[in-house]
Amino acid sequence: MTTIGKIIRLQPGFKARFYIEYTYIVKGKKYKGTVRVSSNLKCDNGIKYCIGEEFKVSYSSKNPENSRIHLGKYEKYKSKVEFIKFE
Repeated sequence: MTTIGKIIRLQPGFKARFYIEYTYIVKGKKYKGTVRVSSNLKCDNGIKYCIGEEFKVSYSSKNPENSRIHLGKYEKYKSKVEFIKFE
């Protein structure tokens, strides 16, 4: 399943790792997700980490807490491979 999510903030991590936090709504309930990204992530509008921007989010129909944000042309800035089983 898919919906639209919004990047809401940056979460600094351990050893100079950075995570973006995003929110999305499924059946009226708000969920949050995070993904590790490169410190070089900046949207075309100049906003660092694309804070406030919207992107497609895939989620599990059985457990909507399991999600993956699709950063489109910025996907290359993700710092890890995501393995999520969507049903």
